[in-house]
Amino acid sequence: MGAASGTNELAGNLTRSRRLDLIKTAAVYGHNASGKTNLLDVFYALGLIVIGSGRGDIPARVPAIEPFRLDHNLQNKPSQFEIELVLGADRYRYTLHATSERVIYEKLEHAREDASRQAWSNLLERFDPQSAIEPSLSTKFGTHTQRAVVSETTVPERSMLGHGAAVDIAHARKVFDWFDNQLFFYALHRVYQRQEALLDELADRLVKDDSFKRRYLRFVTDADFGVVGANVSQISGEQLKLFEKATMALREVFAKIDYEIADETIPQPPLTGGLRLMHRNFPDDVSTELSLARESSGTRRFMALLYILMRHGEDDQPGTVVIDELDSSLSPELVQRLIRLAHDPEVNRAGTQVIFTTHDRSLLDEPNLLRRDQVWITQKGQDGSTEVYSLAEFGSEVRPNRPVGRQFTAGRFGGVADFGPALEAIPVRTVPQELPLFEDRDG
Repeated sequence: MGAASGTNELAGNLTRSRRLDLIKTAAVYGHNASGKTNLLDVFYALGLIVIGSGRGDIPARVPAIEPFRLDHNLQNKPSQFEIELVLGADRYRYTLHATSERVIYEKLEHAREDASRQAWSNLLERFDPQSAIEPSLSTKFGTHTQRAVVSETTVPERSMLGHGAAVDIAHARKVFDWFDNQLFFYALHRVYQRQEALLDELADRLVKDDSFKRRYLRFVTDADFGVVGANVSQISGEQLKLFEKATMALREVFAKIDYEIADETIPQPPLTGGLRLMHRNFPDDVSTELSLARESSGTRRFMALLYILMRHGEDDQPGTVVIDELDSSLSPELVQRLIRLAHDPEVNRAGTQVIFTTHDRSLLDEPNLLRRDQVWITQKGQDGSTEVYSLAEFGSEVRPNRPVGRQFTAGRFGGVADFGPALEAIPVRTVPQELPLFEDRDG
């Protein structure tokens, strides 16, 4: 997510550090099943491994690791991750190779952002537990006792970085906290309850924070949904007891039919009695309130995404927000506004990065919206693997701040469908089809 060298355009779309310019948003394009979601799932998988390794439970397997099934030579090969983080005055490079059975290799490097010359030092290097090579831990990586504990007690299924955070080694804790508190993964179209929980959290925030409510509703009322205001009803203790009773009954039903149900599919206790939006018929001066259940899916999705951007934009530390299918249920105009809000320093005060997938090619033609290094493309090869690259890699073929949607659709940059004949050769009919006549059975 670093800015491409020589890409001098739309400086407001960047967050600057001492040594590096970082893009605030990245739009990931590609045909269906080209690997866009897998690319985002990398963040989720790596976070599960690191955070899970820092918790008390010892995992039976390394979570979220799946082999590439379209190549027999890779069935038993480890997945390989590398991520570089700028955290204040520190920069970390973390490398992890793992199968679902064990961690094969792990390395944590560190450099100071405020040093006159950037020099990387190894804090941690760990090798396959089945080999005879002992882990190498720098004297900067905790105390002698902490290093001994980590070296002797890290199990093969666990990340040594995560385990180091569990014993409070400062460098490990800093990287762990980024995964735990500054990386946010949203796939609202895949888990419906996640969006509803966000809207419930939003309602609670609107009750408790008048300043936030004014700023938030200013955007919602200007979105041309016909909304002129919002009210939130408080939930009583008796109502909460009824909800908990219903939830327990639901769990008992699933247990009786021996059906495993994930916790995220069970509705969470509401923070409020519900968010209701106020609409007005101005010519007749008639007003009414509607519950969110009566609002369009696009209105609810916009409100959830707006809350995500505003919430993480005001965090104390910049984070990384990953959103799958940003444009789901939204018009292109609303998607454009959400991206501009992510670039706006008044809304995104923390400089949080937003990485999202989209199929909305109109964004590529919108003036002053995305830099070339903010547009990423996933291209699936014939072997089923995915290549990822940005428009900046096309150099002078893509002129700064010029529309490229038509070129993208024509396949100049890859990332578009290569249909077979059944879909490619669908005829264009110029003569209306005549409907068959039905026999009049009554004569």
